[in-house]
Amino acid sequence: LHLVGDKCYEQPLERDGFVLAFNGFISNSKELCAIHNLVVQDRGGDTAELFELLYTFGTTILPQLKGMFTFIFFNKHSNLIIIARDTQGIKPLHYTVIDDCIIFSSEAQPIFKSGLVEKKLNKDAIQNILENRYVNGSDTIFDGIKNFECGHFCELSLDNPKIELRSFNYESS
Repeated sequence: LHLVGDKCYEQPLERDGFVLAFNGFISNSKELCAIHNLVVQDRGGDTAELFELLYTFGTTILPQLKGMFTFIFFNKHSNLIIIARDTQGIKPLHYTVIDDCIIFSSEAQPIFKSGLVEKKLNKDAIQNILENRYVNGSDTIFDGIKNFECGHFCELSLDNPKIELRSFNYESS
């Protein structure tokens, strides 16, 4: 899949001990690279540009990103993972935490296929749908699976895997 540029990228994109798995479209990635004087080896698309922005700035670049996206960016040297979802929540991102195991996916089915989560409905979420036509907060219709909230990110250490979501805001420009 490619929305920007003329090249499809195999994912995950990996370089120098950093790995990016990206789903979406960053409409201003080329502009951000130019503003910050970043040279992207292959200007074929927003995947390579996002990689360079995260490689250089980490989470401080998040408020400047415009578009629809979810991504996981892994630093093998420090065992640190950055996970983020756009502010509109266009691209889904679900997760589950079981003991010291965390699974992320854009849909629930792969989480069930792991065998770690039983396919069971969340009765409170179903009640919310019937009453309000949506599910509140980070709940999903399945027990044990959470929805990564819109406009949030987390920095997750593999040495101490604990999810603490933090909000980011777009710059007003």
